[in-house]
Amino acid sequence: MKARTRGERRRRKKASSADFVVNPHAECIVVDVDNPYFNRAYGDGSGNLRKIKAMVNMRESPAAHWLHKEKIDTSQYRAAVKFRRLWEMGGGAGAGALDYGKEPVDGGAPPDPINIAQIDALRELRNIQAVLGPADYSLARDVCGACLPIGQIARTSHEQRKLSERCRHCLYVLADYWGFLTRHMRAG
Repeated sequence: MKARTRGERRRRKKASSADFVVNPHAECIVVDVDNPYFNRAYGDGSGNLRKIKAMVNMRESPAAHWLHKEKIDTSQYRAAVKFRRLWEMGGGAGAGALDYGKEPVDGGAPPDPINIAQIDALRELRNIQAVLGPADYSLARDVCGACLPIGQIARTSHEQRKLSERCRHCLYVLADYWGFLTRHMRAG
């Protein structure tokens, strides 16, 4: 489809020359995060910063959105991130396909479909299920693991409020279980 006016051509040219495409539904903010390249040996200087600025999409997960809205604290957010990492590592995000027709190289054994990290993640998830109970574990799995919004799980606003309170309590229990809470946080 050809642009008819000069303004339309200019807008199309400007839109096509963008360096990257941004999701229009993203809610990005700038936050301070730990610098992965920070080296303690050199101290905190201009070239070796302890914290750096990063863009974070607050709609990436319900826990990130709650942290942005200050409905949970950083220890609960860390618990949600750890739960999601374990859930994805355990195969919750979907297992990769195995190629059974692939020949082993140099007479080696065929690849193992599950590795030690996945076994450890599944063992940890089983321990978490014992700590939370089946109902709260399934809620944490849906909200923190699969990143489903509460609005997709509950129909009414009353149910959404109750489920978000339960999920925040689950995150508190997980933060306590993994030792993310400090004495100050436990007391008050």
